[in-house]
Amino acid sequence: MSDQTFFDRAKFILDQFDPARTRKTRVPRPFMVELCGTSNSGKTTLLDKLYIQLKADGFEFAKCPEGAEAVPPPRVLPVYNFRTADYALERARAFALDKNIHVVMFDRAIFDAAVRMEKFCAAGLMTQPERDVETAHYLNRWNRDLFDLHVCLVTDPDTALTRRYGPDHATTARYSTTTNPKSMQAELDAHVLTWDRLDCTNDPKMFWRDTSSETPEQTFGAVIGAVLAAFERRLATAG
Repeated sequence: MSDQTFFDRAKFILDQFDPARTRKTRVPRPFMVELCGTSNSGKTTLLDKLYIQLKADGFEFAKCPEGAEAVPPPRVLPVYNFRTADYALERARAFALDKNIHVVMFDRAIFDAAVRMEKFCAAGLMTQPERDVETAHYLNRWNRDLFDLHVCLVTDPDTALTRRYGPDHATTARYSTTTNPKSMQAELDAHVLTWDRLDCTNDPKMFWRDTSSETPEQTFGAVIGAVLAAFERRLATAG
C-alpha cells in the first residue's frame, strides 16, 4: 500500500473523528493501541515509525512507555508485573478523558499482562487458577473497551538474538539472564499459548505478526493497515 493511500485513509478517519479538530465528537475517547510481543521483534522501531506517520497525517499523538520504564524497583515477581500492568491501565483511563489527543500508543499494556501471567504459571510462580483469575481481571470488558487494537509482534529466538548480537551470537555473545535462547523461547511460547488459549485469532481487536523474515518496512505496512482498519471499525460502529 502506498504512502498516499495511508494518508488518504488517515485523513478520512481524522475528518470523521474530529472534523473541526476540537474533539467535540461522537467518539468519546482517543483511539488507543497496545504494542506488545517478544524481544527484538521490532516493536520499538515500529512505535517510532507509527508516531512519525500518524503525526504527519495530522493526528495528535501520545506514547505511553512500558511500565518497566516508569515503575521503580524492587522487581519482585509476579508483584512487579502487577504494578507495571496497573500503571498502563491507569494511564489508559486517564488518556480516555483527554480530548486533546487523537491516538495513544502503549508500549505493553493489558495483553502483555496476560502473557506475563502465562510465563509465571509456566515458571511455577502462580497456579493455573491464579493465572486465570489475573488474566480475567486485566482483560475484563471495561479494560478491553479502552483499546481499539492489540498488536502482538513476535520473532523466533535465533532471529531475535541475531538482531541483538549478530549472526555469530552462538559463539560470541555474552547472553544475559533474559536475553538468551532458553528465556527467549519461553517468552515466545508464552505469547503463543496465551494467544491460542484466549482464541485471539477470532478477535478483531487482536493482530498477530511474525517479523522473523520481514523488513521493518514490511512490518510497518502490515501494522499501520491494521491500525487504520481498527479505527475505521470503531467509527463504523459509533453510529
